[in-house]
Amino acid sequence: MKTFFFILKVVLVILFVAILSAFWTSLFTEVKTGDLDRFSVEIFESIASSDLTSSRYIFLPDKLDEYDQSALPERDRRELAFARACTFSYYAVIDDLSGKSWEFGYVPDSNLRSNVVEQKRREFDISIIEKKPSRPENFYETTRPAKLYLTVYDTWFTRITCEVEKAYVTKNVGKLEACKTGWGGVHCAALKRSGSDACYFFVAGALEISNSDCRYMPPEIEFENFYEGTISIREKGIDPSKAVLKFYPVKQVADCTELKNNPDAYMPGVGDNVQTVKVCAEAV
Repeated sequence: MKTFFFILKVVLVILFVAILSAFWTSLFTEVKTGDLDRFSVEIFESIASSDLTSSRYIFLPDKLDEYDQSALPERDRRELAFARACTFSYYAVIDDLSGKSWEFGYVPDSNLRSNVVEQKRREFDISIIEKKPSRPENFYETTRPAKLYLTVYDTWFTRITCEVEKAYVTKNVGKLEACKTGWGGVHCAALKRSGSDACYFFVAGALEISNSDCRYMPPEIEFENFYEGTISIREKGIDPSKAVLKFYPVKQVADCTELKNNPDAYMPGVGDNVQTVKVCAEAV
């Protein structure tokens, strides 16, 4: 009887993990396949009820000053950690009637605009709290109307970073095209961690354009830096136009050959933690 209950307990645990994994997978898939209009509304609602506001849709000027990125070069601007998503990214501009403007978010690097799959721009009505100098500190009296202009992006880069994050969270292997035709030829992707960012660059033959695009990546998401150019992919006997990136969540360090030949030996099971995400170039 004890054996029966033990087996039943194991089966229930496995079933629970499978349901949880399916839930996470469907959640990421929904975000990935949803249109940018819906994402615009979702990310706006997230921003409009974040630390930037006193209440919904009413923004605090001192908080906007704190997070303003308008003085930074485009390549150094980032999505806010408390308002972000996996597949899509965004850039926000807030303008009020006084002529004051605030900006924050991710803008695809000008050298890599060809990696943008789709983008949309929408505007939303908001309010800015107006502080009266004669009133005590932190006392706000009135609001003035303002606009929030939101540009959302679906890019090859955001898809790559999302596959890394998705593999780490769901413990499922992801897949994405490894190379892309554009900007003067066939280019293959690379990704590396830089502080709290994941930085992306094209590899064209032996030419690396370092850190040409960076995006915030939660520090708890671990992945191995990867670098695959057209030359290294061809050296593996793979046609770059038919190569895919496989995103393996692993419980211990392994090379790509070991993962391709015996992935189950390195994939995390029930109760195992993901040590890192290993990215490998393989044939379709």
